[in-house]
Amino acid sequence: MNAQPDTAAYHALLIGINDYPDKPLKGCVSDVYYIKSHLEDTLGDAIQIHLLIAGIPAGQDLDLSAQNSALWPSYHNVISALRNITAQSKEGDCVYIHYSGHGTQDPEDGDLALVLLNENLGQPQIELLWTDVLANMVQAMADKGLR
Repeated sequence: MNAQPDTAAYHALLIGINDYPDKPLKGCVSDVYYIKSHLEDTLGDAIQIHLLIAGIPAGQDLDLSAQNSALWPSYHNVISALRNITAQSKEGDCVYIHYSGHGTQDPEDGDLALVLLNENLGQPQIELLWTDVLANMVQAMADKGLR
């Protein structure tokens, strides 16, 4: 009897932020829900999706992110999600990371960052995820053989 070959698993981290303390956006959470729907339609149960959102998606009256701090697109939650995906994945698995929100650039050295949120006494504040940190996390995925 031949053993079935392992099939690749699919993992997605979807981050959408409308509710910035300054300069809020309108379509980022809707973008994430669109991508989520597309991935589920395409891959069905084969994909594990981790959703981090802040804001009301189009056509909904309720901010789902406010109900569960695990859904908040904070620096801590993004880093934790990336680490969990890396730890739970095996060589050959596929990882998709989608970010819809503000980005920024350091005026001194030109370094880029994703603008994430951090809750401080109930008041959302921004926290930056610099490219060197993100690159190290993605490199750990590549070193493990993730695609």
